[in-house]
Amino acid sequence: MSFTNAWAFALLAVAAPVVYAYLFRRSNQKVAVASTILLRVIRDEQPAAQRARAKVRHRLSLVLVLAALLMMLFAVIGPKPGHGGHRYVVVLDTSASMAAKGGDGDRLGRAAAAVASLAARLGNDDELALVVTGAETGVRAPPTRTHADVVAQARALAARGAAGTNRDDALAFRLADGLCRDPKRTTVLVLSDGAGLAAPPTRCPVAHVALGAPADNVGISALAARSVDGMGAYDVHIAVASTATVEREVEVSLAASGSVVDVVALKVPPGGDAEETVRITVARGQELTASIGSGVAGAAKDALPLDDQATVSLPDDAPVSVLLVTTKPKSLLAEVLRLHPRVRLTVAAPSALPAAAVHLIVLETAPTGALPPAARVVGFGAVPAGAPITLGAAASDRGVVRWDYEAPWFRFVDLREIYIASARHVVGGRSIVDSASGALAATARWEDRELVVIGFGDAQSDLTLRAAFPNLIANLVDWAGPAAEAKVPVGVLSAAESHVDPTPLPGVAFATPGRWSDTGWLLRLAVVLAIALLLAEQLWMWRAARVGATARRTV
Repeated sequence: MSFTNAWAFALLAVAAPVVYAYLFRRSNQKVAVASTILLRVIRDEQPAAQRARAKVRHRLSLVLVLAALLMMLFAVIGPKPGHGGHRYVVVLDTSASMAAKGGDGDRLGRAAAAVASLAARLGNDDELALVVTGAETGVRAPPTRTHADVVAQARALAARGAAGTNRDDALAFRLADGLCRDPKRTTVLVLSDGAGLAAPPTRCPVAHVALGAPADNVGISALAARSVDGMGAYDVHIAVASTATVEREVEVSLAASGSVVDVVALKVPPGGDAEETVRITVARGQELTASIGSGVAGAAKDALPLDDQATVSLPDDAPVSVLLVTTKPKSLLAEVLRLHPRVRLTVAAPSALPAAAVHLIVLETAPTGALPPAARVVGFGAVPAGAPITLGAAASDRGVVRWDYEAPWFRFVDLREIYIASARHVVGGRSIVDSASGALAATARWEDRELVVIGFGDAQSDLTLRAAFPNLIANLVDWAGPAAEAKVPVGVLSAAESHVDPTPLPGVAFATPGRWSDTGWLLRLAVVLAIALLLAEQLWMWRAARVGATARRTV
């Protein structure tokens, strides 16, 4: 409340003469009289009980008048506009799943509307900031009292549309935490559907506005093409995921240069996925586009159109030279590499390394000498001397809890529920596979090389018994080959983004701050009570006066 209003002081000033008047009426004055006999008679005419009731009546009248003044004071003053300069840091999710459509548009549009609604209810002293996570993670609007600027930014993002993933959520929340001025006067507000969202702890309390509702979606979750013979034959791997509650029949058309070369029919189970590998023959150097066609039952109800089409460049089928360093007389890695049509394999002992440059070095055993020139180095339970990544202590927890599924090495490699008999923690670099006790794989730049170290060998897990293993080796070959970056598929969303059903969000549900205009009924109530109290005081005094007059007439 604020006492800066001049009317507040005027009403407070009225209380003083009112109290004085009541006290003055009760004060006794000395008056000279000829005889006290008459006064005694008059005094004795009013019994003591009536005199006591008169005192109560007198005091109640004073209380009613003062209470009326307080109600009028409350109505005039009101609460001070604003909320004491509170700061709201909005973390806006713009990842692909926010493009999922509902009855009132897509989720990102609803998020922008929520920002506008919040801004409309803030006071002049409140600050609003906008941090974005998704395709372009960063601070879009620093804390400002010009709330319209933040609303404009949110609407511009909604107009551009959702894209990207939640891989940089940790960065977004670190930026939001950096804008935390005071935990008691700052709220981090998350606007998201929760699909794939990861929110680390922050100093300031976190609240959320949950967006979206469960919806049916069918989307392409994997697309890869690999050369078979170097003469235009390619194996194409396709996977389709669904969040529908019923089985969906899906037709995926494969087109190159605008011409359909194959159509793949899949039956996708409820809430599951289906995949298939087909062989096509097309001219080299083209792009392959996979599209979910009108054959999808209930396609009109598909919630997310962003994952209905994907494109991948057909890989360069030029040879890739690979050096495998091992002491094993029979190596499973060697056999898998020899089966790859693009690989030109050389196997060497750790102490007898060739000097010729290669595209890729695979370490099954740590080398004792200097490595030959190579742009890519991968170690399976082995690390070369002098590398920025080392192998640490034995891992107590070996279950994979997270991996960088968007990295070129892990495309279509599912590490869930993989059994690892023994492994060592990987120290240094950027973690790409995590267990509950630490990193199991990491990557780093090493002079002019790119290094990947995995904390276990091929014989220390059941990875070699899974379809993920040949996919992993093929990914390494593609990664090391010329123009590897051109083979990253476009339009394939992560499983978390394609799964458009909202998931639990951090913090508590956000309660929109109220404004004084929302509590205007209190003002009206205060005025009504003030008038009612004054009327009650007048009615009380009028009744008291009539009772006194009746008593005097009786005497």
